[in-house]
Amino acid sequence: PFTMFHVQRNYRSAIVNTNHLGFRARELSDYEADPRPKIIITGGSAIFGSNLTSDDKTISSQLESYLRQHGRDFVCINLAMGGYTSEQEMINLARLGLRLKPSIVIAIDGSNDVVHYLKYPDLPHLFPRLAALFYGGIPPNSSPGTYIRALVKHWGKYSSFFCLA
Repeated sequence: PFTMFHVQRNYRSAIVNTNHLGFRARELSDYEADPRPKIIITGGSAIFGSNLTSDDKTISSQLESYLRQHGRDFVCINLAMGGYTSEQEMINLARLGLRLKPSIVIAIDGSNDVVHYLKYPDLPHLFPRLAALFYGGIPPNSSPGTYIRALVKHWGKYSSFFCLA
């Protein structure tokens, strides 16, 4: 209910394939069983791979190929969804991604957050509450970027799973 929408689940084509949750990735249970270190990449439509001509052209697939070519055997997992804001990505990360025990989480955000905050300036946002929980509070008139930086600083300081690129 917090993420609001998803791409068609279990979609199969020569261009795009999604799992039962609508992510352009294998089933999450497949990743749970994989002993290799994991990198989760989250973001909006650009990271999902909208308008790409095949699954192997997504950023997650390209990163995994690059790492393998350079002697690093990581699994890169695409948990991006078109239109998602960083709040929705954080919810998905907490609900689904962390059970995969990622070594690194890469969040690539920007335009969806800007559009959302400009379109709905009066909606209550999750970041002030999360910042208060995780960082000891931030002034209520701070920009959304302030909340993001505070959470990244907190997670980067205390958690080995969270990195921001």
